[in-house]
Amino acid sequence: MSAQPSFFRRSTVSQLQADYDALVAINTAFFDIGSTQAPTGILMRDRVLLREPAGHRNAFLIPDGGAPFMTNHTFSGTLFHNGATRAFNGVNHHSLGNNQVAVYQQPWNRSPGTTAAFLEGLQVFEVVVNKTGFVPASNPGAPARMVGTVASVRNQQPSVNIGANQFVITATGNARSFLQAMSVGSTVEVRWQLGGGGAEFPSWDQIKDAVAGWNRLLVNGQIQSNSTAHWNNRHPRTVVGLDQSGQRMVFLMVEGRQTGRAAGLSLHAMAQYLAHLGAYQGLEFDGGGSSGIAARVDGENRLLSTPSDGSERFVPAGLGLMLNPEEPNAFFQNIRITPGGDSAVVTWETAEPARSRALFGSSGYDRESARFPRPSTRHTALLQDLETPGRTFIRLEAVTDSGTEISHGLEVRLGELIMDDPEATLTGSWNTGAFGTPWGESYRWTNTVSGNATHTATYRPGITVPGRYDIFVWYVPGGNRTTAARYEIRHANGTSNVTVNQRNNGHQWRPLASNLRFLPGADHYVRINNSDGTGGQALMADGVRWVLRQPDAPAEGEPPAWWTRHFFGDEQMAGSVDADGDGYTVWQEYLWGTDPSLPESRPEFSLERNRAGTFTLEFAPLLQGRTYIPQGRGSLTEGEWQSVPHLPMITPPEGGGILRIIQPGTGQYFYRLEVRP
Repeated sequence: MSAQPSFFRRSTVSQLQADYDALVAINTAFFDIGSTQAPTGILMRDRVLLREPAGHRNAFLIPDGGAPFMTNHTFSGTLFHNGATRAFNGVNHHSLGNNQVAVYQQPWNRSPGTTAAFLEGLQVFEVVVNKTGFVPASNPGAPARMVGTVASVRNQQPSVNIGANQFVITATGNARSFLQAMSVGSTVEVRWQLGGGGAEFPSWDQIKDAVAGWNRLLVNGQIQSNSTAHWNNRHPRTVVGLDQSGQRMVFLMVEGRQTGRAAGLSLHAMAQYLAHLGAYQGLEFDGGGSSGIAARVDGENRLLSTPSDGSERFVPAGLGLMLNPEEPNAFFQNIRITPGGDSAVVTWETAEPARSRALFGSSGYDRESARFPRPSTRHTALLQDLETPGRTFIRLEAVTDSGTEISHGLEVRLGELIMDDPEATLTGSWNTGAFGTPWGESYRWTNTVSGNATHTATYRPGITVPGRYDIFVWYVPGGNRTTAARYEIRHANGTSNVTVNQRNNGHQWRPLASNLRFLPGADHYVRINNSDGTGGQALMADGVRWVLRQPDAPAEGEPPAWWTRHFFGDEQMAGSVDADGDGYTVWQEYLWGTDPSLPESRPEFSLERNRAGTFTLEFAPLLQGRTYIPQGRGSLTEGEWQSVPHLPMITPPEGGGILRIIQPGTGQYFYRLEVRP
């Protein structure tokens, strides 16, 4: 693979929002757009410093367990080796001068070496270090410490890739002598700490995450101003605001540079608008072509802004709002969810008998499953008419004599299946990369050959819903990519072969094939190989996506195969079988929404005679989308069952349904309830 045009890993705002499952995300740091793409100013993630502060660049900082705040810091760093020390100039520094030292680690992908333009003409010495430990600062006066063992030393060598558990120390001019004293196997320690920031803010050792902006637009409720062109001119802008408590945050992005549509705003106007929205503190992030905002809307990830460049710019950092993972509620146990076409089945157990149900929806919990009035420790729910393709969010509720329990949030994805490169089965030795915008955190690549394939990547989907699928692939394009990537698709009707030009149309889900049938349990796959008939090109293997176009319709009297598999696994179970001996067949239990493997999970009925020739029929469960028809006849064993007149259904809050039946005649009469899909 040829040298890449940038050193620092970047992504688009919409891809960052999707990768980190953020509710909303915006671009943040200004960056070295002409060369390395490295951010300007502090960047810290999980207490690890990824870029040192720039004193004139204010930053948005998030302490561990506290409210965000805005300020700037100074930086000091020291290297330790064999009793000697040396100050270093920064982390992932994009403008290293003569007689200086810097530390480089991911997301800086490769060392500067003699390849970096900013080191042109300088004598360069580098040490590659395998990281063995990291200790964050324990108090305001203590540094953070990163320790490693020297893996190799490099004198006047070009760039070298930096592994996920490595860092590289680069020195120029007279500073090289400190690194030249190191040898393979020796121990190196890197220490850093921040200063300044202001006594009114949390101390630097409490900072967990940080990203730099530039100008403060609001300081303690006071609107700031400046007379420079940067402040006065109208451009696309991205800013962030905090209210006085620090608990409420405003993401604000304004489009611009679009004639007749959007001219942008000055920083003066942005500051005033932030104040109008209730912000007490405000910070400018990078604007212009970098400005972008993406969010989850109605369960889908969307880019909300129109980029001024015509397409999204790749940026080195973003700021997102995400939900913290919840701790599971131990009251709910053995939770299993199986997706169908536009349905899903959920089974779970409760620590004690409870009346339980599922609350669900595509963006909230605005719908509820059927529930049984009778307490139990084992529960099932059939969720229907779900958005597809899309995600459904689920919480379980259980009511006992002592109160109500709510589960942590659950999620099921319907109508699509995505596999990333770590899930592929590989033959041959593939390289791992992450330049551009891969699906997930990385992609695999290798060189193509003109003859028989020497490398393959095979994606075998765990299909649960038999049916016809459309298939898409994700790859990072580039000028050195193959123009004839060969994909082999094995499906229920045979094998399809597709060739893709990987030099363009990447960074998105590109259609590969459509309307192909895939079955559960079959050896169906998408396989890419490195034989392109030419050789010497880069082949990418990244994400593969199956989107359900049309599920197979089950035979009459048979429930869907995915539903049956949830309860019985690979065991074949016909719809006519009463698997649990409760008097209801598997097909009937699917219609009722009960558990066909559990005898105590069965429909419940009661019939009570009223005055004036009417009866009250109460039953549970009641499924949305089912049709319930009361029927009657004069003999229990003879005659046709006929629909009987009734009043509209009543749905009491405790669950189930109530039908008021009007007896069609005099004398003895028998009743039953028919349920239809």
